[in-house]
Amino acid sequence: MGSNEDLDIVRSPVAEDPHERIYVTGIGGATGYPRMTTATTVGSGTYYRLGMPKPDDLTSVTLSPTTSAEVDAETPQSVSYVFTYVSYYGEEGVNCDAEAAQVVDKYSDQTVTLDFPPNPSGNYNFLYKRVYRTDAGGSYRFVQNVPIAQDTFTDTIPEISLGEEIPTVTNDAPADDVSADHPDGPLLGLVSMPNGILAGFSGQTVSFSEAFQPHAFPDEYKMTVKTDIVALSPLNTGLLVLTKGKPAIIQGLDPSSMSMMEIDSSLSCSSKASVVDMGDYTLYASPDGMVMASDSGIKLVTDQTFTRDQWQDFGPSTIRGYLWEGQYIGFYTYGGNSKGFILDPRGGKNGYTDLDFYATAGYNDLEDDSLY
Repeated sequence: MGSNEDLDIVRSPVAEDPHERIYVTGIGGATGYPRMTTATTVGSGTYYRLGMPKPDDLTSVTLSPTTSAEVDAETPQSVSYVFTYVSYYGEEGVNCDAEAAQVVDKYSDQTVTLDFPPNPSGNYNFLYKRVYRTDAGGSYRFVQNVPIAQDTFTDTIPEISLGEEIPTVTNDAPADDVSADHPDGPLLGLVSMPNGILAGFSGQTVSFSEAFQPHAFPDEYKMTVKTDIVALSPLNTGLLVLTKGKPAIIQGLDPSSMSMMEIDSSLSCSSKASVVDMGDYTLYASPDGMVMASDSGIKLVTDQTFTRDQWQDFGPSTIRGYLWEGQYIGFYTYGGNSKGFILDPRGGKNGYTDLDFYATAGYNDLEDDSLY
């Protein structure tokens, strides 16, 4: 796939994903929603919103017959219902709220009919409404999948046949618009981390997905830094957060137990496009020069090559970077010049080479070890 927009594209973290899913942020910039597509549909421009929306409350929950013949013989069981949306790819979202109006006192000779609210509009790939009901212990357990176009469902399932407890109460969809709920706009800067985790940012907030569930970004996994985020870059044991102020490192291998440390450094990130994952470390452009960042910290790697004033002639905010054979290939436009350079931070003073040409875009194909 290709685009003239500044996109972040990652493959599905699910091993042997039968759908070959691809996840994209940045379409439409600060107003575009994060999306999912597949290897077979991306060429046709088919995208779906990433994540499943939270359903509106059930319209009604009614008993039939309205009066039981077992009133004098039984104690009714209070049951409550919620439901979720499930996509064609098996992605399940959070449930609707468990409102008091959805609780009924049911006798053994009664069935319960649910009336669903209208399905949300938008580019979702819905397949089912998944219904859950409380058991005798008060836990919501699986009842049945209902086709997405079906407006009602009559529950005749005995308690002994109820399925698993609802597993998706925190499967929030990522921020996908500019609204009161998402004042900083949609999720951007998507990257793939170890252990099947995706991460993205919005404003000053970093969001993590559930492991191997790239459609679910629980609110409880969010972390906030002090200044606006420019870019993210994976590290061996966590995530590098590059901002307009001090950078930060978030460490951890489980999204529920991440810890964040702000780095006491003024090396802010000047250009999202300059950030390149070099393998064991990340390189990015700052106002003072090129910076190397790893799990152990960050350092300026061009301080012996350029003064800060000389570095400004590169237009740090215009730099776009790419990886090639362990070296950083950068291109910039400043003061009427459009040029490039090669930087090998392992080479010290001799690690810099000028290029007399400029490329507006590039792609490093690791499979054939070529930079295009």
